[in-house]
Amino acid sequence: MRYFFFIGIWLHLFTADTTCYSSYILKYHYVDTRVDKLLLELADNEAFNKEAMLKRRDKDFELFVNDSCVLFKGADKEFFRHNKKKILLKTFIWYDRKNDMKEKIVVSYPYFMPTWTIYPEILEWKDYKVYKALYKDRKTVAWFSPDIPLDGGPEFFHGLPGAIVKLEKPNGIVYTLVSIKKEKKPFGRPQGDRYMTRKEFSAFLEAHGVAVPGN
Repeated sequence: MRYFFFIGIWLHLFTADTTCYSSYILKYHYVDTRVDKLLLELADNEAFNKEAMLKRRDKDFELFVNDSCVLFKGADKEFFRHNKKKILLKTFIWYDRKNDMKEKIVVSYPYFMPTWTIYPEILEWKDYKVYKALYKDRKTVAWFSPDIPLDGGPEFFHGLPGAIVKLEKPNGIVYTLVSIKKEKKPFGRPQGDRYMTRKEFSAFLEAHGVAVPGN
């Protein structure tokens, strides 16, 4: 009986209705600066596919946000957060080359609130005053603006007194806010071909000899 109780909770986590309506939609541009280094290193390699590498360098994401839920969505990845229901979901695209299949896996994460250290540094960005904040890893840097009173940013990064306008990750990935508009639009939790907890997903990757990614 206890087994079925936990199975019921697990199914509810992934299937319960979480339709939300955005108050604002923010657009971010993603740049993977590691690609620039690879382009220089492999410039003389005739077999190197420069066009394919450039597609990995630049991407665009949209952030749908209201007071209770947020969806950060790109072409190949989604991050969903529901503050009231304490839900964090992230999607991964899994390529099964052996069977020539592609699957979208939705993974649930333990809900958490990011920890930040805010600095008094002030910069001007598109007529907004922005402040610097350092994430708990002491390596991820966010610039946020209290002039944009929204609790949101790229991926699962939030918890600052204003929207994140720029995020610099230690792995060389940089997100920059491009635009913001007030718009009511429905959105909800990501849908996929398979659903797993973070623990299950880690075991799945290890079984396939793939390194387990961080948050």
